[in-house]
Formats: sequence, structure tokens, C-alpha cells
Amino acid sequence: MNIIKVLAYSAKYLPKGKVLFVFQSDDEWYWLRKLILEEGFATPLSSIQEIEMYLDLKLALIKEVDGSWDIKPLSQTENE
Repeated sequence: MNIIKVLAYSAKYLPKGKVLFVFQSDDEWYWLRKLILEEGFATPLSSIQEIEMYLDLKLALIKEVDGSWDIKPLSQTENE
């Protein structure tokens, strides 16, 4: 999986100082950091609007970082 963008969002109902991290892959899918930690890359989301609906939150972009990070599934990294 190649991650090309990391986005940090705030939301009115998140605890003060908490940030929601979203990763965007080169195939245009979005991934919530929380879901990646829980289940790996099993639940792709198609847009930021879908994430807002999924979380029932209105998100406000704080920071966007472009780059290229090759991410391996946890099962592959455990065997190396």
C-alpha cells in the first residue's frame, strides 16, 4: 500500500486537543488511523464526506502532508 497524503482533522465534538488522522492511498482511497490500528487496511472509505457520515462529525482540515510511504500489512512485517 502506498500512502501519498496524511491529513489531520479537528471536529467540534472531539475532545480538546484530539486530532483525527486520515491517510490517502495512491489509488484514491481514504483510511482512518483508528480503523487501521484495529483491523488493518480492511475498511477503505471513498471520500472525506463518507468519513464524516461514518463518524457523524463535521471535520475541519488542520494540516495536509504530501509524500510517499510504502506501508506493509502488519502480517507481512511480523514475518520479517
